[in-house]
Amino acid sequence: MKMLEGIFIPSRRIQVNRDKYFIPASNTKILTSLFAIDSLGEDYLFCSEFMCKGNTIYIKSKGNPLITEDDIKKIAENCKGEINELVLDIKFLYPDERPPGWCVDDVGKPYAPPVSEINYNFNRVDKNIGGKVVSFSLRNPVNYFIGELRRLISRNLRIRFSRIEEKGECFASRTIGDMLRIMNKNSENSVAEMLLLHSGMVRGARGLVNSLELMKRSLNSHGIRGFRLYDGSGLSYYNLITPSALVRALEILQDKKIFRESLPIGGRDGTLKERLNPRVVAKTGTLKSVQNLSGYIDDDPFSIMLNGVTDQAEAKAYIDSFIGRL
Repeated sequence: MKMLEGIFIPSRRIQVNRDKYFIPASNTKILTSLFAIDSLGEDYLFCSEFMCKGNTIYIKSKGNPLITEDDIKKIAENCKGEINELVLDIKFLYPDERPPGWCVDDVGKPYAPPVSEINYNFNRVDKNIGGKVVSFSLRNPVNYFIGELRRLISRNLRIRFSRIEEKGECFASRTIGDMLRIMNKNSENSVAEMLLLHSGMVRGARGLVNSLELMKRSLNSHGIRGFRLYDGSGLSYYNLITPSALVRALEILQDKKIFRESLPIGGRDGTLKERLNPRVVAKTGTLKSVQNLSGYIDDDPFSIMLNGVTDQAEAKAYIDSFIGRL
């Protein structure tokens, strides 16, 4: 297959297929970032809640993008006495476990965990196999989370799923800035899906389809056209975005410090740690036949999209060489 390229760098008057649709991979996260900042604001706090009453722990996950072992230990420290029951409320965001267009070959891969109301350690686990540490995504994040609660709090926990109306104490607090940095610098797909669903939820939507519709309206209100989205992370091969749409989003986000600080810095961190130099602050995007890079060079927005890639190393070298000549 011949590689198809799309390039748009307005400040350098460079444009190749700027309005042609490309599979964006994780460049989708740029649009998700804009929708999240618009919907949630720059001070939004993700907070799971717990309460201890008698021998019962009540937990509302509230779709927190990241719960860790330390967060569970905080519950254990605050709930004294013999705990024998857990009431779990996981009806908040109504996610689709695997959005349309996710590749079946990615099932079980650490970068493609099922989308879940519970996000414990990014819904993946490391196992030592023959002296080598291998990462897997969890098949059932809720069951694994319950197992961790039993391990860390009480082996005898009875489980009950129920709506919890009363407000509890926050035990896993993350800012939107935290989540944007994890999502963009590390290209964390589970966080992207949660940001999309939270952004839809605060605007009155439930579930993936309704959140995507609100995202479309929000982006259109900025004059952004030229995209078709089926998820928030970019794992879907059904997603299509034009270089023009990405550059327009980058122009809108240009003065948003919370976004700029979330992007990988060339030669320093994230997915660009081993590539380019600090002149480039950008989001990578990689799938099996896709290699993209969109962001800022010397503060100027740009988008380079390559589809039909057969050699990833060669495609990266092509992009890096092109950027290096600017």
